[in-house]
Amino acid sequence: MKNKYKLIATDFDGTLLDSNNKISKRTLDVFELYHQNGYIIVGLTGRTFKSLIRHIDLNIFDYIIFNNGACIYNPQSKEIKIVKEIKRNDAENILDTYYDSYNEIDFVSVNNYYIYKEKIMTNLDFLTNIDDLKEVKESILKINIYFNDIDNLNYYCKEIMDNFKDLNAFIMQDSFNSAKWVVLTPKGINKLETLKEFGKEKGINLDEMIFFGDGLNDVEAIANVGLGVAMGNALEEVKRCAKAVTKTNNEEGIAEFLENLK
Repeated sequence: MKNKYKLIATDFDGTLLDSNNKISKRTLDVFELYHQNGYIIVGLTGRTFKSLIRHIDLNIFDYIIFNNGACIYNPQSKEIKIVKEIKRNDAENILDTYYDSYNEIDFVSVNNYYIYKEKIMTNLDFLTNIDDLKEVKESILKINIYFNDIDNLNYYCKEIMDNFKDLNAFIMQDSFNSAKWVVLTPKGINKLETLKEFGKEKGINLDEMIFFGDGLNDVEAIANVGLGVAMGNALEEVKRCAKAVTKTNNEEGIAEFLENLK
């Protein structure tokens, strides 16, 4: 087992989870083997906490970084640390400024998605339709904007970052979906930056990390860790910046790669 690396981090959807939102026993066994050899196992996802616990035994991880880097969960202590939140004033201004340009905007807290403008029908307990931002009593950690004109998402990202200095904006797409939208996070918050700061606390450099991913919010982490691995089903933009490509999430790609890592 290669001693150069000390930490294994993985995205969830389209990466660790198969199409049925399951983690294979083979993958769990490989994680346990690496854990016994001193590796730290970290989940790294855009999901909220409440959406995580629907499908995943969180105790298989040492830590989980969720909401795209805005929060860190410790399964041992059950503590959730909010790294940084979006200013309420910025959220209100985004809602008003682009009102005529989007069909839906989601304000995301530790647990919930508060969905504004377009109503959705769902029985999921972490999705809530709202008519006013005042209904959101929790800290806002992330904003998803579904613009009507998807051909100009780069323009919207640049404009938002030019006019809202405390926000980061990027285009998001999963490997298993053609939909694209804009994600807003607090300035300096993304999967890579939170993983980097987490590593500093643990005495682990980015060069000593392995990361598996598939979607656009995985690009920065895959490109900058010591061993960034794209799934076989990953978007081409992700594969281009990876040091290696493994099998798909439905072919136990993570287990396959780690079993053969020399």
